[in-house]
Parts: sequence; C-alpha cells; structure tokens
Amino acid sequence: MNLETLPLDLLENKIFYYLNGLDLIQLSMVNKVFRIRLQAVGKLCLVSDIFWPDLNVINSSDCHQLKGINWRFNSIYIDSLSLCKYFPYLPKTRDLIVELQRTNRDFDKALERNIITRINIPRSMYTTLDSIKLILKSVQTLTKLKSISIVFPIYSITTDLENLMYSNITSLSLKDCFIDDSTLERVSKSLPKKLQFLDLSFNQITNTGLSYLQLHDMKELILNYNRYGKAGIEHLVSKMIGSKLKYVSLKTDWLESSDLLPLLSKFHLTQLEKLHVFEYLDINSMEMLINNLPHSRVTELGLILEQEYITPFLKASNNLKKLYLYSLSNQACEIVEKIKVDYLCLQVSTEGLDTILPKLEIKKLNLLDNISGDSYIKVLCKHISLLNIKELYLDEMSDAGIAQLANSLPKISFLYIKSRRITILGIQKLLTLDLFHLDLECNVDPKVIRRFLPCGFTVNIVTPM
Repeated sequence: MNLETLPLDLLENKIFYYLNGLDLIQLSMVNKVFRIRLQAVGKLCLVSDIFWPDLNVINSSDCHQLKGINWRFNSIYIDSLSLCKYFPYLPKTRDLIVELQRTNRDFDKALERNIITRINIPRSMYTTLDSIKLILKSVQTLTKLKSISIVFPIYSITTDLENLMYSNITSLSLKDCFIDDSTLERVSKSLPKKLQFLDLSFNQITNTGLSYLQLHDMKELILNYNRYGKAGIEHLVSKMIGSKLKYVSLKTDWLESSDLLPLLSKFHLTQLEKLHVFEYLDINSMEMLINNLPHSRVTELGLILEQEYITPFLKASNNLKKLYLYSLSNQACEIVEKIKVDYLCLQVSTEGLDTILPKLEIKKLNLLDNISGDSYIKVLCKHISLLNIKELYLDEMSDAGIAQLANSLPKISFLYIKSRRITILGIQKLLTLDLFHLDLECNVDPKVIRRFLPCGFTVNIVTPM
C-alpha cells in the first residue's frame, strides 16, 4: 500500500481496517486470536491507533513511505523487537508503546533515540531478567517514558526498581508480579514521586503491606484480589487524607462488608471520583453510601447491590456517568424503575436482562462480564430498537447470533465483540453494518478475512507472529 498516493477524499470519508494479534499471554492460550479495528479517519488524518505486531508484510521501502507522511497517530503499538529497526521511519505519534520480552541492539538504538512513551513487559517464556534490568536501568534517560507494565516475578529485581524513583514515570502496573508484604515495602520506597497510577492486583498483599504504601501524588490505585482486611482499609484511609487519590478499586475475599465503612465516609466520597467495591455492603455502609452519594464527586461506581437497596441507590446516583452493577439479581431487575447513565456494565442473567433493558436510558452498554451467548442476543434484539445505544460490548457469540444482531441493530458508533465461536460467515455479516468503529476478537485467519473486505475500502492488515 502506497500511503503517499492515497487521495485526500479517501482518507476523509473511508474507513481503515487494522488487524492485529492480542498480547502474548492470550496468544499462548489460543493458537490464533485476531482483532479487527475499524476507525474512521477524520479530515486531519487523525488515526486513533495503529497496531504493528511482527511485521513480515512491511519492508524497508514501506517504512520510507511512512517517514514522508505527515500523519500524527495517537498511538503506535509494537510487540516485536524486529520492528525496532523501523523506529527512524515511524510517523509522528503521541504514544509509542513497545511490548518487550527481551532486548537487542535495535532496542538499544531505540533507547538512545528516547522516543518510547510506554513499555509493556509480558509474562512469557522469552522474557528474561536481564532485559527487565536493562529497561529499568535506562528509565532515567528515557525522559518521554511515562508508563511501565510488568507481568513478571519482581522479588529478585527490587533493587533495580529503585531506578524508577528519579524517572518521569506516572503509570506503573505490577499486576500479578508475586508481590508480598516485604516486597511491597521495598517497592514502595522506589515509587516515583510523580506516580499517578498504580496497579497491584493479583498479588499477596495483606494489611501489613498496605501500611507501607506511599501514595505521593497518586490519583488511581487498584488493589483487587489481594488479602487485606479491615486494618488494611484503615491504613489506606489514613493515607488518603490529604492525598490526591481519585480512584480506588478493591476486591478481596478477606473483607467483611462493614470493613468498608471508613472508605465510604462523607469525607472520602467528596474526594473520590471513581470507586469499585466488589463486596456486599452491610446496612450501615450502604446507608452511608446512599446518604452521601448526592453530595459526592463520584462519577464512576461499581458495586454489588442487594434488591432492597436498588431503589434508594438509583435515586441518589444522579451524578453518576458510569455504573457497574455486579451480580444483579432478577428480583433487583424487577424493582428497578429507570437507570439513566452514560455507560452501564451489567452482570445479569438472561431473564434479568429481559426485565431491565426497557428501563435503561444509556449511551453505552457492556455485557462482556456475562457468558453472553446467543440467548443474550435474542433478548437484546427484542429491545434494542427502542434503546438509544451508541456503543455496545458483547461476548461469545456465534454466527447465528451475529446474523440476528445485524438484522436488528440500529445505527451505532462502536461495536466490540469478543468470541472464539465466530467464523468468516459471521464476520462477513458484521462487515455489512454501518459502523464507525468495529473491534472484533476472533479465531479467524486474517488471510481469509482479507478476501471478504468490502470493495472501495483502504485496507491495512497486520498479521501477528
């Protein structure tokens, strides 16, 4: 594809298709998983993302073409070191995201150029301790680097993490890194002063570990699936006083519902903007939440609601923009009079969905956390023409379900489907829809998909390794 010869009207009015592989962890579980991204290109040729997994299809001449294009990409994502040699030819971008397992000379040159903004280090059979140490050693010189994500046991590199302290890192994910309390004590001393986002999910942090946590200027903190209890929450709340924390996400089997009462106090609800609690709240905590929600700054809330609280909660939640309702019962769905938010994520049964859909006034509906299947689609198609939905997220559909959805779906802006059951027949049906953006994860070979792309579209297909 010669990018320089594309007519301007084509860039303004047509749609680009991007086909990319998922991250290496998911690829290790499924032989072939691919994602199609459709993104309309605006008059200024702004493209939201371009994904470049291992580019066997791009040669050096293609990259020279890229160098001459005055496009500005919001982000460019690279998950193969073989692409590092193409860095000099990359178009302008706000974010250059690199997923690294190991380093090589090409990456060393990329470090010298100081153009990487985000680095993801996956858990993979190819990830080496030396490569992680090299990256951490280089963070102080990478002045544009803002985000690091590590999915790797870090107890042996806590000393190397000290390099982060003087970096410009604002986002750090240590999700599933085998962090215990003693490790967190060492890590907390190494956190950058500018850090705004920290994800410590899927570790072994207890109340003791939370007491070591330094919030600094942190705005978002995710502690899901750790082992803290009431004492840990009290430590956290004491540290929140005077902090800049705006988002907290908590999920653990070790919490009693009453343990969350300090977090739901009036003071902290006026401070927080986003809160996710995956535990049932006791009566005192729920009353505290309902009484203070109208006066709070919370615009995004995720929680489990028992049926007796659903009505007073919804009356108090006028300020909410995003609502996540986990494990909503059929009885609660019957009691609901109306839910009016911009974005709603539901965990609900097929019967509950049938009951609650006519009561929704929403722009975005997410059903990904359900094992959706075609039974959900049948219910959804029954009501969707009456809903003013602009974005829709669905899971595990068959070709028959997609055909049914396509026949009932009104014009929407964004459709996301994640399914290992879909075949090329279902994809053909999806490609006939009038969509601004389609995001599809499936098991269909991209070479097969290429044959069925509609005529008249500019096509850029990138294949994974």
